[in-house]
Amino acid sequence: MLLIPHIRIARRVSGVLRERFQVRLSPVVFAFGSIFPDLAKNAVTGYHDINEAVSRVEGFLAKRPKSRLVQSFRLGEICHYTADSFCRVHIHHDQYTLKEHMLYEMRQSRQMKRQLPLAGKLAMEDVYPSRSGALERFFSEQREFAAQKHSYEEETNAVVRGCVLVLHSLARQPWEEARPVALAQAGS
Repeated sequence: MLLIPHIRIARRVSGVLRERFQVRLSPVVFAFGSIFPDLAKNAVTGYHDINEAVSRVEGFLAKRPKSRLVQSFRLGEICHYTADSFCRVHIHHDQYTLKEHMLYEMRQSRQMKRQLPLAGKLAMEDVYPSRSGALERFFSEQREFAAQKHSYEEETNAVVRGCVLVLHSLARQPWEEARPVALAQAGS
């Protein structure tokens, strides 16, 4: 995907996380994290696909950031790779030339701009599994999605839902942020 769609996706996803799950991210840092992979070109696997998303999730779980800003940035990066894992030219990157890839993403960008408000609304109304089941559900939905061809609209809806599933399972919840303070006060 192009940079602007990643920023738009980040805005929608952070809105759903905030409104639906009370997850507080820094919107600017989260959006920057969501475009950073295209700026830095530092993919561990070499591609922006499900394998890179898995690699980033594993890294996040191995060393969870304590700072809200660092968490926002790293979750933005995960949002980027998760979004790309629902994009046809990233799922089947070996079937597209660079020119075809860029043309697809330009068309996708126009369609995504129109579809994102509805995708955000659908994500707000959707039913999500518990945090512990969200990653498993994401992998199942992504495999099923990757096996078929989809319209730009379907891609957009799947991107927002997929990002919310993954990030909902990873982000610190409000009660987790308050817990250390409450425990320290109770101990004194």
